[in-house]
Amino acid sequence: MGAQLALPTDAQKTQLAALDAKIAAARSRLDEASAMRVVVEQEKEADLRERWGAGALAWAWQHPTAARALGGATLTVYDKEPVVSNFYLDGSLNTDTKPGDGLIVASGENPDRETYVVTLKPGAGAWRQLGLEVVQDESLPGARYARGADRFLLSEVEAEIC
Repeated sequence: MGAQLALPTDAQKTQLAALDAKIAAARSRLDEASAMRVVVEQEKEADLRERWGAGALAWAWQHPTAARALGGATLTVYDKEPVVSNFYLDGSLNTDTKPGDGLIVASGENPDRETYVVTLKPGAGAWRQLGLEVVQDESLPGARYARGADRFLLSEVEAEIC
């Protein structure tokens, strides 16, 4: 089987030329859109860098105004009150005392499943993310995060604006 030789009719040559023109126009539009997309992405990146440099994207830590457990545990919110914590640093167990800074500590009953309700009162502005920080403590038996099991499991987070 050898090479094929195209021998279009005059009508087919006209159709091929029209199709080639359409393809060229489409490629041109695609190239323009791609170039514009690069410009838009560069502008977004510059805007994000500027906002980051100005501190507009920094995390704003919110202190809980209230915390309660629905299954029987007792939740205590430590803000300015001192909290003693134990942690390993370079292989050595250390103890530190510092203000709780919004830390919530569970104590008392320890049901198999628990639901915590934490109330925050964020300031003005556009809030797009919610972060949760879990703090290790060597005095906890459950991998330094849990009060009883060998793991800490967070299965769901709901947020509601009131």
